[in-house]
Amino acid sequence: MSQCYGPLAARYDALTGDVPYEALETWYETAFAHSGRAVHTVLDLCCGTGTLSLLLAKHGYEMICVDASAEMLSVFQQKLRGLPRSAVAPMLLCQRAEELDLYDTVDAAVCSLDGVNYMRPETLPEVFRRLHLFLSPGGTLCFDFLSPGHMRSLDGQCFVDEEDDTLCLWRSEVVKTSCATAWTFSAAQRTEPTAASRRSIRSISIRRKCSKSSLSMQASAASACSRTARSTARGGCSSPPSA
Repeated sequence: MSQCYGPLAARYDALTGDVPYEALETWYETAFAHSGRAVHTVLDLCCGTGTLSLLLAKHGYEMICVDASAEMLSVFQQKLRGLPRSAVAPMLLCQRAEELDLYDTVDAAVCSLDGVNYMRPETLPEVFRRLHLFLSPGGTLCFDFLSPGHMRSLDGQCFVDEEDDTLCLWRSEVVKTSCATAWTFSAAQRTEPTAASRRSIRSISIRRKCSKSSLSMQASAASACSRTARSTARGGCSSPPSA
């Protein structure tokens, strides 16, 4: 899936202007406070162009930002120029989630905007195992994902984002083989169409995958935020569960 974001990277921020990053950042800070332990270092897995990471960095967190797309990270790198001098510049790593390899543990990790849906089902146990490995004991993991039921409700629907020189089309498609749900994505500049790719999440229990990796699904250890840009832009993020 990361190869699809190469042609999209330069236009990604313009096409996702409706994502309430500030509300999401506030939600994460509240979740960190509910964990009952100090949070200084944060991993942003599937960080994209780094809009959320930069907001967290501006609020004093030391960020380690991981994405499989070198092109998205290149856009992120350019945005570092606007970071205040008081903030610690994020560390950018080009890695696949299932190959996550950090130099040390982190106090918290986040994976936003249904990044989990982009991971192949067979890689999820290894993804969660590595997250457990690099989270400090008692650390907080926050992630969101689109359930198979939600994906099925979008079957056949098309979404269009259009700018002066860019056209982005999202078309959902349910694939019933092996109980998998897929979302076909295509994007094109008006002059150069790009390759289509898809993301899928099998009808599995995320709780089971977490437990096999020794990650607790207690409110203080893992919290699910709201859904994709089009859902969160209208409804905002829900409140973190009470401790």
